[in-house]
Amino acid sequence: MFVVHLHMGPSRSAYTSILIGFLPKNAPGRRVPPLIPNQGDGTRRPGGFTLTLVRLAGRVSQTYDPFFELAPSSLPPLTANPKMDLATRLNQYNRLARWDIRPIDAWLFVCLVLIGASLLSGVFVNGYYFFSGAEKDLESLPYIIASGMGLQLSGLLAWYLFKQFTQYSSRNNPATAMRSIQIGAIGFVCAYLLLIPSMLVWRFLLDLFNFEYEFQLPVLLVQNGGTTTEMALLALLVVIVAPVCEELVYRGFLFRYFNERLPLAAAIAIPSAIFALMHFNLYSFFPLFILGAALCVVYKITGNILSSITLHGLFNLLNLLLIYSIEPIEL
Repeated sequence: MFVVHLHMGPSRSAYTSILIGFLPKNAPGRRVPPLIPNQGDGTRRPGGFTLTLVRLAGRVSQTYDPFFELAPSSLPPLTANPKMDLATRLNQYNRLARWDIRPIDAWLFVCLVLIGASLLSGVFVNGYYFFSGAEKDLESLPYIIASGMGLQLSGLLAWYLFKQFTQYSSRNNPATAMRSIQIGAIGFVCAYLLLIPSMLVWRFLLDLFNFEYEFQLPVLLVQNGGTTTEMALLALLVVIVAPVCEELVYRGFLFRYFNERLPLAAAIAIPSAIFALMHFNLYSFFPLFILGAALCVVYKITGNILSSITLHGLFNLLNLLLIYSIEPIEL
C-alpha cells in the first residue's frame, strides 16, 4: 500500500488531499494514470502540483509531474483499472473540449467545403490548361494535380470563411507543437502496424466474395512518372497540402464537432467512414477507416491538429515512396 500526497501551488493552497491506493508488491514504481484535464474554461492556473508515491516502508518510489491540467472539482480514480474500456482510457487523456457551435454553423461549413471544392477544382484545372495551352486530358497527371489542388484547398477556404461568419470560443487545452508532432510520429508507427494486417484481411475478404481489384488511376499515373515539375507538385500535394487540408476538414471540424456530442466510438467512426469513402476505392476503404480512427485518437489526446497532420503526412510520404518503388504498369 502507498500514500499519495497532493502538493498544490500557492494559488491552490486551499485544495490539498491525501489519497490511498494500492500497488502490487513487485511494482513499487508503477505510474498512476494521467489526471483528467480541466473541463471548465480550459485555462491553466498559476502554481502546479506533483504527486509523490511513498511506500509505507519509507522509500520514495516516484514523483509524478502530470501531463494534463487537474479539474479541482472532481478527482478521477488514481489506480489503473486493467478492465477499463478503450473509450474511458482515451477520455483520461482527452485534451479536446466540447466544441460549442450550433448545428446550423456545422451545415454552413459543409456547404462551404462542397461549393469550394467544385469551384476551386474547376478554376485550377481550367487555369492550367488555359496558361499551358495543352489539350485537356482527364486522365493525365497534370489534370490530377490541378483538380487535387483545387479540391484540397477548398478546405482551407471553407475554414477561413467559416471563421468570418461564425463566433465561438475554444476551451481546448492543446499540447505544445513539438509534443504534438512527437505523438503524431508515434501514432504513425502504431497505426501502420495495425494497417498491415487490416489490409491483408480486407483484401482476403473482398477476394473471397469475388470483388475485382482496380488500380487507382492516380497510382498508375504516379508510377509512370512525369516531368520534374509535375512530380515536385505531386509530392507537395500528397505530403503537405492534402494532410493539412484533410485534417482541418475531417478531424479539425467533423471529429471535433461530434466529440462530446456522441459516444466516442460513433464520434470516431463517422468522420473516419466519410474520410475512407471519399477516396472512392473499395479495396482501400477499411485500411483508410483504420487510419482515420488513428488520426482521431492522436488529435483527441493532444488537442492539437498538428498531431494528426504529422501522422497523415508521414503516411502519405511512405505510400508515395512505395508507389515509386513498384514497377510501373503500362496504361
